[in-house]
Formats: sequence, C-alpha cells, structure tokens
Amino acid sequence: MLQLFEFDDEPGFFSPVIYQQDGHARPGAFLALRDRTVFVWLKGRITRRPQTAVVPFKDVVSVQRGERPSQERDETLQCLEILAGEPWTLLAPSADFTRPHVFDKLAEWLGRSSSSPPPSPERCGVSMAPRLL
Repeated sequence: MLQLFEFDDEPGFFSPVIYQQDGHARPGAFLALRDRTVFVWLKGRITRRPQTAVVPFKDVVSVQRGERPSQERDETLQCLEILAGEPWTLLAPSADFTRPHVFDKLAEWLGRSSSSPPPSPERCGVSMAPRLL
C-alpha cells in the first residue's frame, strides 16, 4: 500500500467509512490528499483481503451528498456518492457526529478540484440494504 503515496504528499484528512459496493456494505476508510483520495476496504467473506483504489480529484465527474434510510436498523445513513470513472458510495451512520462533517469536507475538496456541480442536497439513490461482509 505504500506505493500509493509519494514522498512529498501533503497531509489531508482520514476517516473510516462503509463502502456500498455490489449491493454489499464493506468496511473501509479513505485518506484525502491534496490531489487525490485513497480508498481502502476489506473484501471477502472468510478471508478478508484489503483492496485499494486511488481517485484523482481531476477525474471526479459529480458528487452528491445526502441521506439514505438503513433497512437493517432504525436509523438514517449519511451518504456521499462520487462518480469518477466508476461510482463510489460512502456511508456512515447519522448518529456518528464526526463523519457527516468529514463527508462535507471531502465533497468540498472533490467539487473544488473538478468540474462537478456543488454537492446536491438531494437524497443519495436508495439501493439494497447495506450488509456488512
């Protein structure tokens, strides 16, 4: 994973998140740097293997910020949808007071560095209920 970083990278901010991917919720985190975001998540049911992806801010087409109901629990999930080559959906419980603010900050960085419109207050698309795998 060290090959994803450069010696002169300026620190940004880090947050644990849940990635919605293929109808499954996968635990992970992101690290926002000056010009890109590094996504890390665990994949696999029995043997969990770390997966990584780098999304340069210049590749971001759109960013949407909203909320989504959780179908597993009686709660609302904060949602950040990013389209950059492929879609990325980040989720966090609304009761977690830090991550909604981090989502706002990441949306601001992504919007500033791309030609995307400002984050939308609309709801993120509702899809299958997140299941942790």
